Amino acid sequence: MGKLTFFTAIKKAVEKVTAKLWTKNAVTFLIFFILATLFWLMQAIGTKKDLTIDIPVKYKGIPNNFIIYNDLAPHISVTIKDDGRELLSYYWFGRPDSLVIDLSDKFKPNGGTISFPVKQLRNEIYATLPKSAQISSFIPEFIQINYDQLAEKTLPVQLQGSYSLAPQYILSDSISIIPAKVKVFGAQIVLDSLTHVNAKPFDKPNLTSNTTFSENLEPINTVVFEQEKVDITIPVEITTEKSMEISITPINFPKGITLRTFPATVTATFSVGISKFSNVNAKDIFVSFDYNEIIKKSCIKYPLQVNSTNPDIRNLRISPSEVETLLEKDE
Repeated sequence: MGKLTFFTAIKKAVEKVTAKLWTKNAVTFLIFFILATLFWLMQAIGTKKDLTIDIPVKYKGIPNNFIIYNDLAPHISVTIKDDGRELLSYYWFGRPDSLVIDLSDKFKPNGGTISFPVKQLRNEIYATLPKSAQISSFIPEFIQINYDQLAEKTLPVQLQGSYSLAPQYILSDSISIIPAKVKVFGAQIVLDSLTHVNAKPFDKPNLTSNTTFSENLEPINTVVFEQEKVDITIPVEITTEKSMEISITPINFPKGITLRTFPATVTATFSVGISKFSNVNAKDIFVSFDYNEIIKKSCIKYPLQVNSTNPDIRNLRISPSEVETLLEKDE
């Protein structure tokens, strides 16, 4: 009941205000105001008017090995003369989003100033105008570009970041950077102090597959990069175990003495990336017994030495790691 009383009171108050405002005099005034506005608008759009619009400017053809000392004009102001109706339509629907100034082949090796006449864009602007329109002026009339040539140097890209591999995964190859070197441009005295370019730090934990990503180069004050990103690939693959029988090779033995070991061969077991499994063979592993071990001490069993020059072999071990020996003199 209370809510109905509240809304009823609001309704009555609105009706009272409307009744006071919506009088005969108020309606008459509103009609004449609308008619006067329409008459003014018809007069305005039927006469020649000036319209000034700002058109954004984009620049292309600026070489990386040149530096521009002044701020380039972000837009040009164009004053157009035409009927008000045409100008109104052009302002809302016809004007270009931007103009492009091509500076290709305008930069000279020793630096200098380019004075670009904006009137060269006249045809491009006229193509967007009504046929009856005329361009009255440009501001600015010329775009000044003060520039100088920079020194150039090619520098290697250096990574700074961290990664980790999931258990039983390894790097299948070295980490690659594309491009591995980049061109940089700057004052000669600055470039002389640079030995490399850093990629921004990255963190790639617990990797289980080949991972490729892009990384920005760390900016260097007053130095321009030919490109600002590099692609980094971390090649990852799962490992598997492989075993093979390896003969024992005697080393440092004097002439006339033959070594016999028990057993005569050992089993070498190691981890290898799945892609390199078939590439590893017995020639990649060297198991040896050194005669100097016998000279050092007399034992029932002597330790063996094992090594490999194949970088794909990991966690190499042999069984047994010690053998019994028998030395025989040649007749």
